[in-house]
Amino acid sequence: MIRLGHANLLPATDPAAAIVANAHAGNVDTVVVAGRVLKEGGVLKGGETVFEQAAASRDRLFRAAGLSRPGAARLSG
Repeated sequence: MIRLGHANLLPATDPAAAIVANAHAGNVDTVVVAGRVLKEGGVLKGGETVFEQAAASRDRLFRAAGLSRPGAARLSG
């Protein structure tokens, strides 16, 4: 479900056209896939897990390349 009341979608005289031409992820209020609510009230559910997985992946890539992550101490392999 998309929030049509945001400024970037107004005036929503043709909601489909407004969504296609102007909508972005911030306009999405609710996402349900196969009965699972993945986003509700504009907030991702389980988002921290995704962020934690992305950070772990980033750290593995830096370690494998033998590089220090910017802003972090030298990573040991």
